[in-house]
Amino acid sequence: MSEENVAQQNTAENENPSENVSIPELEAFIFKPDEFTDFIVPRRLSPPKVAQFLIQKINKNTKLEAFVQVEKVAKFYDTFEVVEKYKSFLDKSETNSEEVIRSIVITRIIAVVGDRKDWESARQYYEYLIKKINSVEEFEEIVVLHENLALGKSSASLREKINSTLKSLEASKETDYAAGAKYAKLKQSIDLKLRQAEEVQAIKDKILVMTDRKQRLAEEIKLYLYMNYGVPDFLDPWSARRLRQETWAEQPSEQMKRVDAQPYKKQVMIALRDFLTDLDKQEGLPAQDREAVKLRLLRAIKFFDGKVTEEEENLLKMSEEKQMDILANSGYLIQKQ
Repeated sequence: MSEENVAQQNTAENENPSENVSIPELEAFIFKPDEFTDFIVPRRLSPPKVAQFLIQKINKNTKLEAFVQVEKVAKFYDTFEVVEKYKSFLDKSETNSEEVIRSIVITRIIAVVGDRKDWESARQYYEYLIKKINSVEEFEEIVVLHENLALGKSSASLREKINSTLKSLEASKETDYAAGAKYAKLKQSIDLKLRQAEEVQAIKDKILVMTDRKQRLAEEIKLYLYMNYGVPDFLDPWSARRLRQETWAEQPSEQMKRVDAQPYKKQVMIALRDFLTDLDKQEGLPAQDREAVKLRLLRAIKFFDGKVTEEEENLLKMSEEKQMDILANSGYLIQKQ
């Protein structure tokens, strides 16, 4: 184990769960988000400290707007520690649309950062929430939960709810503007989003069953770079999280909880560097996209503590205002936090 990994492990072991945690940048991001940067999770924070913050500062009555921000933070830092507390918030007491959506968001957090037992709990609550949803926004949010649960084509309950809602709108959709707008939204964009959520699971499953680590990393990198795959809304955050998970253990079946020592981080960084070295050989990459892909790779290499050349560092500095990358500690808007 490297000195860096030992230091990280010691830091994690010395966290005091009862200590009152203060993280001003998270306080602002969650409770007073800026409309222009509310999608940029604060970087370079200690995951155990972040988890403590999310446990101490968040309760069942926390507003939906704050929970939307909490979800971004919990997923970025893989804070599995919050799951037990957050599960207690799901008590089937929702009385209005805001509370239903808040429960959907909480269920998504549990589905993504929890273990297999937590996933099953989240799946059961998903089935309960399907019976509660009615508004277009609720449908939009639960489709994302469907994708987060990796349910793929196991969508009979949700499709039945969509169809029954459409049927209830049939009679009034021509004369009632609101009913017509809701009908059109469900029939078109919600249905499309659900089909995408169903289809991307096959792509994920194909990658997750790859036991050859080098081959799997290459496919996950392609996914992160938008190469040969569609549906970036779902696959972009998933591929970024997969690459972070690859730093925890050898195989996906072992990558269930965040490991702060990250014994496999160097392998991920090397895979990114190898991909960058062979970038000109990659098929299906238009010439006009090469600079953006190179920039995304360089930022990811540095995110995983890899080294870059002086020339590459200069490129990164000159391109700070270009594109937003998940696996990055600098870049568009990030450096302005």
